[in-house]
Amino acid sequence: MARNRRSDDDDDDDDRPRRKRRRDDDDDDDYDRPSGGSGNGMLIGIAIVAGVLVFGGVALLGIYFIRAEKPAPVAGEPPPELAQNPMFGRLPMQPQPAPKPKDTPPPKPDQSRIADGIIGLPSINPYVSQIEFGGGPDGYAAIVCNKARDIGKRIDIVKLANGDVQGQVLTDSVTDTGYSLSPDGKLLAILGSAPFEGNPVSLYTVADGKEVSTTTLYPKKADQVLVPDLIWVGFTSKDQLLSITGDGGFDLWSVPGMKRTTGMKGALKGGSHLGVNGFTHTPENFSLSNDGKTLALFNGMGFSFYDIATATETGRTEDFMKAGESTVFSGSAISPDGKRFACYFQKFEIGGTTELRVWDAKTGKNVSGGPVTKAGFPAGLAWWGSNHVVFWDGAHASGLVFSLETGQASGRLKTSIPGRFATVLPDGQLWGVVGGSSYEPVKGAAFLVRASPPASLQPNTQCELTPDGLKVK
Repeated sequence: MARNRRSDDDDDDDDRPRRKRRRDDDDDDDYDRPSGGSGNGMLIGIAIVAGVLVFGGVALLGIYFIRAEKPAPVAGEPPPELAQNPMFGRLPMQPQPAPKPKDTPPPKPDQSRIADGIIGLPSINPYVSQIEFGGGPDGYAAIVCNKARDIGKRIDIVKLANGDVQGQVLTDSVTDTGYSLSPDGKLLAILGSAPFEGNPVSLYTVADGKEVSTTTLYPKKADQVLVPDLIWVGFTSKDQLLSITGDGGFDLWSVPGMKRTTGMKGALKGGSHLGVNGFTHTPENFSLSNDGKTLALFNGMGFSFYDIATATETGRTEDFMKAGESTVFSGSAISPDGKRFACYFQKFEIGGTTELRVWDAKTGKNVSGGPVTKAGFPAGLAWWGSNHVVFWDGAHASGLVFSLETGQASGRLKTSIPGRFATVLPDGQLWGVVGGSSYEPVKGAAFLVRASPPASLQPNTQCELTPDGLKVK
């Protein structure tokens, strides 16, 4: 009987609420049971809804009156709703940006120190990327710098004799790799970059800055992938432009029509090629003389010298390379007087050497040079006078001066900061762009300075090109 009564008690427990349950069960019941204050909660909810409705009505009335007083749109301008629409590139309530100002004609620079070889430049941008000369020491210079407020380049052409601005060329390209100025300062050639179609050459008239033509001299097609790359262009005269390809070939073109007059196909094979330094844009293993008459080209084993007008070989150096050897060329240049050719290179076979060699630019006979030390990997070289060459650093604002008599370093050369040296020396003098402590557009943002080499350069000599000329310590 006791057992049956226990079962009945269990059934009764299921029908009536328990006074004590687990904490979890109490929590669940709290969500199901109505609160004892439900009447007060309903009154509070009604009050909140009424307040929201009143506030919304006041806000709508305010917006109505504000929109009723807004001024009529100005003719030719988009409505404010469109101008402030983020889909049109503007954030809400943000004023429209002012249009980009265009580069203005160059101001007249200060020419008070031209007699000292210091020429004020018209560029308002202190950073100069390249300098190209045409017509010798009394000719012209093309000063290449970035545009002030836009992409592309601004090239100011100035007369070296008096600093007068001859014209200005503006480009919108950021891939141009080379520039050349005609000897009479009237044409500017620009080498572009289009590796899959063929690098184009554009001609501009300096006086008005207009593009005359753009020509792809060595076009590439799907079935002509082995067409040589155009790597360098340079004027040989006012109406002749030289083009050089990476396989060792060259052609001469009449300008502005760009018709081929003579040339020679390249024959470099087995990994050999002609090159231009990417920092200084100077030739690594070829060179054109300042008078445009002689061309030195690496032929795979040594160098060959050509008469440009006839495209005939006039001389050749001895072979200084053997089959299978690996050689890196850092820079080469024909002397200002056109009589000697210098080249700096490093050979990497067993027992390889680093050498600075000088040859006769007509016969190819070895004149001087041999192994050198402490030069590293220059970014090009240039002659300074008749007995020294400068090995440019990568930034092209400094360099190591080497003596051709001793074959060793004589000192260092730099510009005041910011500054940049010329990539071509039109005579035995050194040319470079230097900036002052402040940039005044009226006087010129920078100066083009020329300086002759000192009578003698002792080891560890420090030379600096400044707005006041060359300082030697």
